[in-house]
This record gives sequence, C-alpha cells and structure tokens, in this order.
Amino acid sequence: MQDSKLAQRVAQRYAEALIDLGRQENSLDRFGADLDLVEAVLTRNRSFRDLLASPVIKILPKKAVLQQAFGADLHPFTMNFINLLVDRRRSMFLVEVCQAFRRLLLDLKKTALAEVTSAVALTPAQEAQLKARLIILTKSTDIQLQTRIDPELLGGLVVKFGDQIIDVSLRGQLRRLALQLSLAT
Repeated sequence: MQDSKLAQRVAQRYAEALIDLGRQENSLDRFGADLDLVEAVLTRNRSFRDLLASPVIKILPKKAVLQQAFGADLHPFTMNFINLLVDRRRSMFLVEVCQAFRRLLLDLKKTALAEVTSAVALTPAQEAQLKARLIILTKSTDIQLQTRIDPELLGGLVVKFGDQIIDVSLRGQLRRLALQLSLAT
C-alpha cells in the first residue's frame, strides 16, 4: 500500500503539469477523457495495477503493455505522459494522478462533483432538478453527477459533494427517528 500523502503529493504535481500542457494544447477535455479511460481500466483490473506498481518488472515491458492496452485510444501526449510516469518510476501513482487531474479539471471549469446514491434510478427530470439545486448550493456553474443505486436506502437519496453529505433517504430518516426515540427514553 502506497503512503497516501506521498501519493497525493506526487499525483498533484504530475496532474498540474498535464493541466498546463492541456491548456497550451487546448486539449484539456481530451486529456480528461483519456485519463478517465485509464483510471476505469486500472480500477477494474487489479493485476494490471499491480504490474505497474511492481518494482521487479522493468520499464520497457511496462511501456509495451501500456502501449498495447491504450496506444490506439489515447492522445499521443497522454501516452507520452504515462510513459514519463513509467520512466520516472511513478506508474504506481497513475490512478491517483488520474483522480487529481479530474479534480483540477473540474475546479478549472467551476464544476462540482456530486455523488448521488438513490434507492432506484433517477429519471432525467429528477437528475436535472437535483443538478439545478446543487448548482445553487455549491455556487458552481455546472454539476457532474456520479450516480449509483443502493436498494438498502429504501427510498430517497444521499448526496455527497465536497465535504458535505445530504441524507434524505428513508433509511437515514428512520435512523434519525430511532436516535430521537432512544434519547427521549
């Protein structure tokens, strides 16, 4: 397990460098899409992540695997950036770099990220209404929703953005009611 403070510092530095390059090349959105793809693959495939983190595996085989996996799908600058991480023996931080880049890109666009957990899938109208309310709350120009379904909520939803949590789920309301009842007795 990597030291998380070290991982965050390294990831932040490399993500900032890629943001600067993206601004110069007017390719921020493309780099963001590329890194979202890389992060998704690495998150789903633990053995791939372990290969990149392994100090035993040499640089050239790592680059060859990355080229085979992503070469056709990534912008050449993104591929070069990932190869630079491998060259500098920082490939074990690739997921963290992807996450840091996404955070910086969202900040740059004045977009807030909100994680929404609901008991059932939200309709497009409900998502639009939720986005409109969150824009007011966060004072952002846009909201990016990451939705997931958790039937254990019973109803309603839980919204996390920044360091705030809004729990308007039936499970949360029942939990608060039980707490009030236990305090009353």
